[in-house]
Amino acid sequence: MVYEGILEGRFVNLRPVTKEDAEFILEIRNNPEISKFLPSLNATVDQQQSWIDKQRNDINSYYFIIEDKTKMRIGTTSVYNIIENHAEVGRFCSFGNSIQNSEAALMLDDFIFQKLGIDYLDIWVYKDNKPVLALNKGLGCVWEGEGEDEKGIPYLYGTLTKEGFDIKSQKIRNNLSKIKI
Repeated sequence: MVYEGILEGRFVNLRPVTKEDAEFILEIRNNPEISKFLPSLNATVDQQQSWIDKQRNDINSYYFIIEDKTKMRIGTTSVYNIIENHAEVGRFCSFGNSIQNSEAALMLDDFIFQKLGIDYLDIWVYKDNKPVLALNKGLGCVWEGEGEDEKGIPYLYGTLTKEGFDIKSQKIRNNLSKIKI
């Protein structure tokens, strides 16, 4: 589905993905530093554009481009598998710094809990992806277990509730508010 608007923060904005973003998405997803923490993506620009068209019509999914304040694309993030009161988050890949990434994650979760009215999120992250594990924990995610993907790569899975997010995210909000622009 498409959110008709821009989610604006102090350091980044989130806007809906368009077909024109296909090449950027492939670039970031195929970047060795970023893709080591993501399932592999082997697609052409045309295939990615077709997937974007399909996603934009999926009522259980929102996909965003993360832009810095100069409107330069620095990443992607998404909420999907929205079913009743819960959903999954992912497709988070970013060239941004820790401030931009923290704000983007915070903004997406605000969108999910406040605008969509979701009660909790299912989250999984590869165990070696320490920055994203720490960020999710800082947002209130409770890690519940461990699994392996089809290639045997270990990941953690957990839940982020609206209540946990409301409590834990306050520290990130306070830290972001202290940063001078």
